[in-house]
Amino acid sequence: MGGRPERVSLNVTDARLRRGARDIPLRPKDVAILQLLIAHQGRLVTKEALLAAAWPDVFVSDAVLKVAINRLRTALGDDARTPRLIETRHRRGYCLVGKISLVDAPALEAPEAAAVPRLPEARAIVGREAELAQLEEWFAHAAGGSRQLVFVTGEAGLGKTALVDLLLESPNVRGVRVGRGQCVEQHGAGEAYLPILDALGHLCRGLGGAAIKRRLARHAPSWLAQMPGLLRPDDAVNLRRRTGNATRERMLRELVETLDVLAREHPLVLVVEDLHWSDPSTLDALGALARRRDRARLFVLATYRPEETAAA
Repeated sequence: MGGRPERVSLNVTDARLRRGARDIPLRPKDVAILQLLIAHQGRLVTKEALLAAAWPDVFVSDAVLKVAINRLRTALGDDARTPRLIETRHRRGYCLVGKISLVDAPALEAPEAAAVPRLPEARAIVGREAELAQLEEWFAHAAGGSRQLVFVTGEAGLGKTALVDLLLESPNVRGVRVGRGQCVEQHGAGEAYLPILDALGHLCRGLGGAAIKRRLARHAPSWLAQMPGLLRPDDAVNLRRRTGNATRERMLRELVETLDVLAREHPLVLVVEDLHWSDPSTLDALGALARRRDRARLFVLATYRPEETAAA
């Protein structure tokens, strides 16, 4: 240790981090986050600003941002406990406290107007055209009323999340209601339905969220009771009292019925990332959705690492 610190630079166009003599590829979302931190070097960047920069049209949770920040720290050789570069500001956001240079970056008119850096379209889908076309075909089936449950598998770093992002940004999917949930290592397996609650909560906070919350109140009150942040304090207390200790069977029934209702009104995409870190209840819920035979414009997309599930 000791000695002079490594020089670090970010090439936005190539989506690569240069650390000393090493070139490290980054995901497009991670590039967007890091570029915004660089634009505000030495200043707090709120979680909301980072989420808006990397996921402008998709509602995701703070947990997804935390996973992306951890990926960046790994690529940078940084440590959250003794940060040299990315410092956590508790409950507020993150701050770039070290020096990272930008290489071949598009000009930013002002920090507040920092746009999401996008790779040229041809570069973004190199080697993934067949997989993307297959996902788009399955989504088209779902949009036509034939529900789909699709798994994207692969080892860490093979681009599962990038492929999902490409699908959600494609013209036929853009603008569709998307609920996105993230399983979290060493945490998700201990909390029942964590990624599904995550996805439902962000659907309620997104476009048309008030109508979705009304559907939950009517068809899935035991789920809404698990999301008190969406309710006034008195309403949350009353709903918890009314639903009591909901059984596993009741929660599964409410979930599948509510998603069916929502998917009859509009096409609905439910994304569950890193399913290998999931809890058993979430796996049961996905199984229940897969067994439904009623028509619904529902597209469930889950990513996982097969080597992790084999070891579990």
